[in-house]
Amino acid sequence: PGPFDQERPQLAGWTSNQSSAFDEHTGRVIHVDDNGETWAFDVCTNTWTELNPTVDLQGLAVSPMLVEGELVYDVDSDATLYIRGGVVLVYDAAGNTWTAQQTPPTSYSIHYPGLGAVYDPVSGLVVVQTGDHGLVAYDVETNTWTEIGTPPG
Repeated sequence: PGPFDQERPQLAGWTSNQSSAFDEHTGRVIHVDDNGETWAFDVCTNTWTELNPTVDLQGLAVSPMLVEGELVYDVDSDATLYIRGGVVLVYDAAGNTWTAQQTPPTSYSIHYPGLGAVYDPVSGLVVVQTGDHGLVAYDVETNTWTEIGTPPG
């Protein structure tokens, strides 16, 4: 998408680990490319904008390189979340910042690829698939994790 000659996110090819989420409030797709750069795609104007946000790690020892994670938009909190392993960052579109949140308990194995995250509009929580405990829920407002369990299957 976007004009052919326009700057756009880096794409490593079909094996790329890029992630995107539609920010309902701003009407843009928030996207993280293969270099860990944050971009926005405006579906109305068909244009890309490189955002160059600041990353507030709040003293946590995590990499600001936002690659190979899951992005999900939390409607209740009006925030885009990045989740990978022991890292949870929340993107504030108004302030153009990523802020580190409480990491998942170490008992939860949340690793990409293959594990996903979705927003549940009924509960208002982000549900994340884990490797060992099935599903866990994250509440952005209270910055807490709750184990849901393994779905029947």
